[in-house]
Parts: sequence; C-alpha cells; structure tokens
Amino acid sequence: SVSFDQSGYIDALLESYDVTRSADCPHTQDLMTALPKTAEEAAPVDVSEYLALVMKIMYLAKRTRPDVLFPTSFLASRTPPLQLHWSQLTRVLRYLHGTRSLKLTLRPASTALHLYVDASYAIHRDAKGHSGAVLSLGGSSAPVQVISKKQKLVALSSTEAELIALHEALG
Repeated sequence: SVSFDQSGYIDALLESYDVTRSADCPHTQDLMTALPKTAEEAAPVDVSEYLALVMKIMYLAKRTRPDVLFPTSFLASRTPPLQLHWSQLTRVLRYLHGTRSLKLTLRPASTALHLYVDASYAIHRDAKGHSGAVLSLGGSSAPVQVISKKQKLVALSSTEAELIALHEALG
C-alpha cells in the first residue's frame, strides 16, 4: 500500500491564515441554504483574496483531500463573495486543522475500477445542478480521481441531473 498526505502544506496554509482551532466541515445543506443574516455577513470581501484561498484549498482537495472538494468547489461559485462565504471558507480551514493528519492510502484489492456518481438538482442560483464522482481502484481503496463541479446544463429533473453527472464522469 502507498499513502499520500500534505500535512506540511496544510500546516503552512493554516499558519498563513492564522487558524488555531478546529471545526466540522460545512455540510452541503448549510452551504446551499445559508443567507446573510446581518449587514456584516452581507458585506463584500476582496475577490482576489477570496479566490486565492479557494485555489489553495482546491489544490489540496484535488490531490489528497477529496473530503473538502465539494464545499470548496461550491464556495468557488459564489460571486460576488460575501463575508458569509469567507466565513464558510475559513470553516473549511478549521476543519483541515482538526484533520490534517488524514492520508489517502491506496490498497488495491483488485484491478477493478469502481465509479460512484451523484448529483444535486438545481442548487445554484442559475438553476444548474452540481456533479460529484469518485473513481477508485479495487473499491475499498482511496480514490484515484474525484470530481466536484457545477453542471454545464440545466436539468429538468433530478434524474436528468444524475444522467448529466454520469456523462461528465465518463467524459
């Protein structure tokens, strides 16, 4: 078996953003339904600083931490970013603080590829869905590829959103 981790990268990221405590990863429902409750939460944030942090976490998510891929890709689609979105993004950092020792371990039990696909129907402001897919070797091994992205088409039903996700995963 082979293990991969980026704990050094996570530690440097946490230090640069002064993150010293842990939190749970934002849940899908929390991200989708969160609306600013105060004027402070509705305040815009610096777009370049926000996107810089999104890209740093996305780098990590695409390589060794697929557990933060969905919240990061979902928050990347929030434009213009508000203080509420910044708070949710720093919550992902706090989650990484508490889980920085997690590793991906490849233990192929077989050479069979397993593809798992899911989709959310019409969760973005423009009524588009969100696709997610995981490809693993041997079924019980760590993923070898993970996808989480906004769909390019507007689905007319949840079944159609699932078919779009399957097409994107196979494409």
